[in-house]
Amino acid sequence: MFPLLKEAGPRLRRIGVAFVALTFVAATAVHAQSVNGRILGSVHDQQDAAVAGARVTVTDTLRNISHATVTDDAGDYVVDDLQPSTYKVVVEAQGFNGFQAQSVPVEVGKDVRVDATLKAGDSNPSEFRNGVELIYRQFQDVLQKVGVQPIAAVGQPFDPRIHEAIEMVDTTAVPDHHVLEELQRGYNYKERLLRPAMVRVARNGRG
Repeated sequence: MFPLLKEAGPRLRRIGVAFVALTFVAATAVHAQSVNGRILGSVHDQQDAAVAGARVTVTDTLRNISHATVTDDAGDYVVDDLQPSTYKVVVEAQGFNGFQAQSVPVEVGKDVRVDATLKAGDSNPSEFRNGVELIYRQFQDVLQKVGVQPIAAVGQPFDPRIHEAIEMVDTTAVPDHHVLEELQRGYNYKERLLRPAMVRVARNGRG
């Protein structure tokens, strides 16, 4: 114990001990700040709009220790108290492709800036196709419920009342004057012609 504290009363001694402890804690914090570094930056999309709520994960690749945070409303983030090492920065946000920065060095008491520009996420082609097919089936169901029926075309004898011939094609694939290909579907509405089917018609010399 310090000599002055020995001579002071109990209350002053307690105050003195608390002061010494606070001084030690403050000095330790300052030392840590001067030794450790930070990784900071901003996250935007390709139109330079801030991406708020993006998850930023900073991983010490030597010690395999990760630190995570999220971007604020301005798209900014800060990960502090990082020991000098090499880091990997990963940015993830819903609706966007991920971003990675490898081998980011953090030095003693230094700030390292890692900004990320996120691209809109790539849609899954099979999911997109399935979605379109589902919408198409639902649309067909609605049409049928209100009395709209598609006109049969391919393989049927050409009927100028319901078919509109765009082209005659020499082929033996179907009989003469039968519909070879449908270019645009036709519809009847409650047994009345709503739109003729646009078709290619076979011209088959064999009949």
